[in-house]
Amino acid sequence: MFIVTNRMVNEQGKTPSEIFGEKPAEGPNELRLAEARRQGKQWQLDLLPDQITAEMAASVGLDPDLPHPASAYVARKLLERCAGTGSTAKQKLKTGKHLLLFVHGFNNDLDDVLERAAGLEARYGVEVLCFSWPANGGGARGVLSYKSDKRDALASAGALDRVLEKMKGLLDEFNGQYVTQLEEKAQKKFADNGEAWDRYFAKEVNKRCPFTINLLLHSMGNYLFKHLLGSTTYHANQLLFDNIIMAAADTNNELHAQWVDRIQCRNRLYITINERDGALMASRMKMGEQQKARLGHYTRRLDARTATYVDVTNQPHVGDSHAYFEGDALANEKVLRFFHTVFNGGTGESAELFDAAPLSPLATAQKNHRPEQGGGFSLCAHLVATRPPGASVLPLPAGALRCAPVAVHRPWPAICPGPVFAPGTRIPGAWCRFFGQVFPSGCLLTSRVTHWLTALFGQPAHPIGHQVFPNCPTK
Repeated sequence: MFIVTNRMVNEQGKTPSEIFGEKPAEGPNELRLAEARRQGKQWQLDLLPDQITAEMAASVGLDPDLPHPASAYVARKLLERCAGTGSTAKQKLKTGKHLLLFVHGFNNDLDDVLERAAGLEARYGVEVLCFSWPANGGGARGVLSYKSDKRDALASAGALDRVLEKMKGLLDEFNGQYVTQLEEKAQKKFADNGEAWDRYFAKEVNKRCPFTINLLLHSMGNYLFKHLLGSTTYHANQLLFDNIIMAAADTNNELHAQWVDRIQCRNRLYITINERDGALMASRMKMGEQQKARLGHYTRRLDARTATYVDVTNQPHVGDSHAYFEGDALANEKVLRFFHTVFNGGTGESAELFDAAPLSPLATAQKNHRPEQGGGFSLCAHLVATRPPGASVLPLPAGALRCAPVAVHRPWPAICPGPVFAPGTRIPGAWCRFFGQVFPSGCLLTSRVTHWLTALFGQPAHPIGHQVFPNCPTK
């Protein structure tokens, strides 16, 4: 596998962790590339020269008489491995792999990173490209180590930005001439039929590039990415990834929507949560009161409009795991299937991945609050499928919808069959449970469901605080 890093290089080192050390390079945005191969129980690391040799250039179809950076060589190699072989997209998909860029978290030396990346490749059948930053505490321990890694994460944001910029540039270069030629062909064939033009173009592009590119941010790797989004150079707004998975995010839950909603991807942005996550609970204790609730272990204020929140808390075999995409947690078949799907560019909240709990009607609190057919209705912390504001709002089912063993939170209405309430009516009595918070039935629960309640009740909804509708009991 290939590694790109901004760690300081010691070319006399023997092991990966000796070659790439604990500190950032003198210029923290400076990048080095290496190829790692397992030899028995050990890893062999080959540093790539900044400018590749003529033989290396020729081996990947580059002009050997021209200078080429190592990044061009790595890009061609990855494209070869991912694209597969065959004349059709189906054949290429069978022989190729999806690409996963992996950004690790706190307290990982390069040997740790390689072992985890190798596990991802073996377990999920993906091609992993590692971005490794100096995340082993600078030799410190405990609180000092954690603070040291946070400083190094901040210093590494520019380096990750350069990685994303390089990836996007190399892909554009690889596809540019082909796309131009394909557009000309499509124009000749379907100049007067826009729909046929689009179908033809998408089909031909998929033949050339049948794999997806996905991003896994683990733990403090999310903190690094957050600060990348705030940089002035920032290339993370380029549409590069199909799925982005923010696993066990060691960054503040508070106000996370402000930066999460800036992230672009073609398919889905997933934020995974384990309230029993031992490492995230420890990170909060290490920093004391100044460390706020972590995004990866807190199920309140899940209000990013572009994110799908996946809660694995209390699911079989997950326990207090901080890396539940590996290890004992994968004895849970549905957790395994979820991560396999999203790491390979698929949609993780597909219905076949989840179970719906039995729906039980609720009694009405007041006689004049008439439920429609299907009995009463409960909002629960686990909504499976959703639709953004502006789209038509479909009615919700009678009863709580629960999926197991993985719960999906999202701040938009569930797409479910069967009418429950007509516009202008209120949720009948009892209490409604939404995102783990309990509110009186009939109330506007939180600002994140403003659009849904406005459409359902035909009443204006205010975006601030806990508002109520006319004649609705207060909390």
